[in-house]
Amino acid sequence: MACRKKILANVASLARAMVFLTILLSWKMAGAAVYSATETFNPDQGFSYNYPWVQAMPEIPSGAEVIAASVDLRALVWHWGTYPARIDLLCSDGIEFLINDPDYQLCRLTPQTHPSSSRFYTIACPLKPNQIDWLTDDGRLNLMVATSSMGTYYLETAVLTVETTETTPPIPGDIDGDRDVDLADLIIALGSLSGMQTAGQFRSDGAMAALDVDGDDRTGSAEAVYIMETLSGSRP
Repeated sequence: MACRKKILANVASLARAMVFLTILLSWKMAGAAVYSATETFNPDQGFSYNYPWVQAMPEIPSGAEVIAASVDLRALVWHWGTYPARIDLLCSDGIEFLINDPDYQLCRLTPQTHPSSSRFYTIACPLKPNQIDWLTDDGRLNLMVATSSMGTYYLETAVLTVETTETTPPIPGDIDGDRDVDLADLIIALGSLSGMQTAGQFRSDGAMAALDVDGDDRTGSAEAVYIMETLSGSRP
């Protein structure tokens, strides 16, 4: 009998852990979105000079925080020009580009990234934090391919990809962050009463202040009662 009780207790603990893991994963996916904008060039037009353009990302919603961004440049280098063999992709918040300033540099095309003079290659160029700030200011980036060695290159596409997460105010009682107070939140609150780790370890959006209804800096019985009252309709 004791063995059976121990097995049942282990099964119950595993079930609670699986529910918690499912809620955790669903919260991590909530509010995230990926946007992209493509600039298309004439692949038959060669350049032997610096070529600038403006790439806009108008779809980023208000209230969304950009957490990562990159530019995938597809280009062919026909001739590298004089030594050193390099062609740079630069980024700016205006019309000024400083070629040797790291704040403006996105990535570098070299004979290693573009070994054949008859093929287009794609190079991924992640934005630096200051460059992400430039993008979020007005949803636009000033880009430029710069050659200081009189090389000849061709451009096919430039794809700007932005990953965002929404920064919305927390809802009291919404422990799992799915924007709804439901049974899943109650399970987490009740789980904390039995020693189970709760949402305080993975909510990083400031929501715990709203969830802590009794001011004791933890999720427990007061939060469980609050959620039950919400679910029953007794809380206005």
